[in-house]
Amino acid sequence: AVVFFSDLVPAPKQLTLERQLNKSVLIGWNPPDAPPGTIDSYHVYVDGVLKTTIKATERTRALVEGVDSTR
Repeated sequence: AVVFFSDLVPAPKQLTLERQLNKSVLIGWNPPDAPPGTIDSYHVYVDGVLKTTIKATERTRALVEGVDSTR
């Protein structure tokens, strides 16, 4: 049997675009339904490139810089 990492870790819920700036975006999300301590951090990727990592204990939003916010 093949088990994918995405099958083991639930995705965040209600991903929203909070603010759109010239070369960056501010995104927010709600934590997934997972037991406390399951999620260590969130990795934010744009077009397959890791842009930032946010510790799960800090916040559930991220300023993602260096992106074309019109796409």
